[in-house]
Amino acid sequence: MKHKLLSITLITFSLLSCNTNKKTAKQSDKDNTSLCSTNVYTYQKDIQPIFDKHCNNCHSSKKKAGGYDFTQPERVVASVQEHKLLGSIKWQRGYMKMPMKAAQLDSTSIFKIECWVKNGMKQ
Repeated sequence: MKHKLLSITLITFSLLSCNTNKKTAKQSDKDNTSLCSTNVYTYQKDIQPIFDKHCNNCHSSKKKAGGYDFTQPERVVASVQEHKLLGSIKWQRGYMKMPMKAAQLDSTSIFKIECWVKNGMKQ
């Protein structure tokens, strides 16, 4: 009987902790959205340097790895509209992790790109 009660208690706490994590993730998304509204990033000033440093060695007009050329802002916008860019740089399940064979982009770079997208991809 004690084992049954202990098992039920552990299962209950596990379920409650899962539910708490979901709320935390949703709150995090809301926090990012409000931060994005106060931080306006432009392609030329903020985003292009990230792509030049981390992406354009493979995704240029010469190489076009995966069919992508990120040297022009309209081509980056096309990738965003295909719903592939953010999932790849955030290393989400179901997306190819980018940059390939390298460390994930730092959280600040990912945040800037995500805000740039959420704010309408200003040039």
